[in-house]
Amino acid sequence: LFEILNEPETMSVSTLVKFIQGYKTIRSSGGKNDKRIVVVSGSLYSDYENLEKITLPDNDHTYLIANFHCYDPWSFVSDLTGGPRWGSD
Repeated sequence: LFEILNEPETMSVSTLVKFIQGYKTIRSSGGKNDKRIVVVSGSLYSDYENLEKITLPDNDHTYLIANFHCYDPWSFVSDLTGGPRWGSD
């Protein structure tokens, strides 16, 4: 399993697409890498909106996983001011 990037914070979508081209390098590097799972994600902490903007490297998406992280609502997920917490009413 290869994950090209995890939560690229400030990377533009166009730069992210260039990184995703690394998928082709992994596939052509020999061994069993032509059949290993490769994970791609969107920019800005792997959000789904930027994932929808990426262009995948080619038409063969075998062994390719698209991944996104959801942090909504932020006040529930990571409120450091004493807001709702997991397990609270």
